[in-house]
Amino acid sequence: MITEPVWTRGQPAPVCHGQVSWPAALLTAMILLDYRDLGHATPDPWPAQAHAALSARQKELLRDLRPLVAHGLILRNFCLEKLPRAHPAHADPDAFLAWWRDRSLSDVAALIREGIGKGLSFYREAMAPIPEVEEYLRQGDELSALLATWGDKGGPGARVLAEDPEAFQEAVGDFLGPLGEKLYPAFQDLQRGMLHLPSVPTPAEEAILQVTGLLPPAEKKNLWEGKKELSFYPVPHLAGHLGLEEAGNGRVLRIFFTPLRASPLTPLTSTPRPWELLGALGDEGRWALVEYLSRFPEAFAGQMAQDLGLHPSTVSRHLSVLERLGLVRVRRDGAQKRYRLETEGVVQAISHLERILSVHEGGERDG
Repeated sequence: MITEPVWTRGQPAPVCHGQVSWPAALLTAMILLDYRDLGHATPDPWPAQAHAALSARQKELLRDLRPLVAHGLILRNFCLEKLPRAHPAHADPDAFLAWWRDRSLSDVAALIREGIGKGLSFYREAMAPIPEVEEYLRQGDELSALLATWGDKGGPGARVLAEDPEAFQEAVGDFLGPLGEKLYPAFQDLQRGMLHLPSVPTPAEEAILQVTGLLPPAEKKNLWEGKKELSFYPVPHLAGHLGLEEAGNGRVLRIFFTPLRASPLTPLTSTPRPWELLGALGDEGRWALVEYLSRFPEAFAGQMAQDLGLHPSTVSRHLSVLERLGLVRVRRDGAQKRYRLETEGVVQAISHLERILSVHEGGERDG
């Protein structure tokens, strides 16, 4: 005879969210670059190629920021915590940099303190005691203790940035701006896709497999067990690897991944659709470039930036959009690129509008 209850309390399946996010992609790229700078292996060749193209100043900034943001992990968490999901900074690099530069210095100082605190927590939990670090901790000098844990792997300017939030804020912007130019084409490919999340409540492990196409490692099970939310972020250059990060006081697990070829992030067709063409031409900056190129057989990006009073990174990004949609063509001239207007693409965009207008006018006459 059964004398004890045979039921047990169930655990709700986590809520799943997903977003193609520029700060998630950009700061994951920063983390990969920093690993490469330290000589570590990375999931695909892009970090090595991008690292080789960094200026001496960029490498200096990367090393100075390293101890304070833990390769970029602290900074990525800060941005994703602070940015609402609907904020335009998730889709627009300029909007993200503007958002970052608009952070209050008290916010930036709190970020620096968080970086110091988490860096020392890692030291206490994962590293053997270092006499120099222990002495600084006895003196209550946490910044010096943190820098000592990094030894010669931290940049010489890290202390200056830690003690001057305004300089730190400027250094982050100066590093991320040029890095974004290298990453943006790969990010655009992600934007052209659609992220498919589970349509019914799904256990965490199964949801991760369903969305990413990758089975999470069993030894990391403690990271997703009991989570209330799973947040999926498709990013470039992780190539079969998962980035798992706890957030929201342990309630949320963020999953960073690169969509596989047979991916739930389904690519759109290679032929530009009408709204893509018209949307591209509806941007004031891109329209200015189209008008400019209509007056010249060819032009360099730097020449256009100077003549139109636009930032070079803005011009580069707009030209990338126009090139992808077939509205401009590019040819190499030594180390530079020459751009020319592809009139057939512009005519195609206009023809879509003409067809809509003709149908509309015909409907009015028939009525």
